[in-house]
Amino acid sequence: MNSPNVIHVESSDSGQDGFPMEIGLVMHNGAAYCLVAQPEAAGFPPQPGAEQATGLTAEVRGRRALPIPQLALELNRALGGDTVHFDARGPAAALLQRLFDAAALTPSFTMEPLQALLAADQCRDWERAAVTALEEQRHIRNRASDKALVLQQTLVRSAP
Repeated sequence: MNSPNVIHVESSDSGQDGFPMEIGLVMHNGAAYCLVAQPEAAGFPPQPGAEQATGLTAEVRGRRALPIPQLALELNRALGGDTVHFDARGPAAALLQRLFDAAALTPSFTMEPLQALLAADQCRDWERAAVTALEEQRHIRNRASDKALVLQQTLVRSAP
């Protein structure tokens, strides 16, 4: 299997009630992006514990965060018409829709669950493949782009 585009979203709150704070994107060609959002500007202040969970301090957000419309445009530019896969076990699709709604933009890309690329028996091997991918990425940081890379590698390992 060729490596697909994969996205991972860290949010200001657990579950679908938060707002995207960091978006990691790993492209089929290996290019990786880590985009930090300014959720406060869209009326979604980080919840207590978000800084610890994401590792994004106010200082880091102040230095690297993009306004919501600019972040949405960056995603559209990077993915322009392509398909990006996400882990259906998490809230990525809902969080990205919330981001694009706040930016008053429409995604120029298609989102599909990465599990849709796998047969049922391959889904059962997912955890084993994930452990192997994590072991190979011993230097992994708590960044969304690193998590997207692990998802991508897990998918490739799980496929025939």
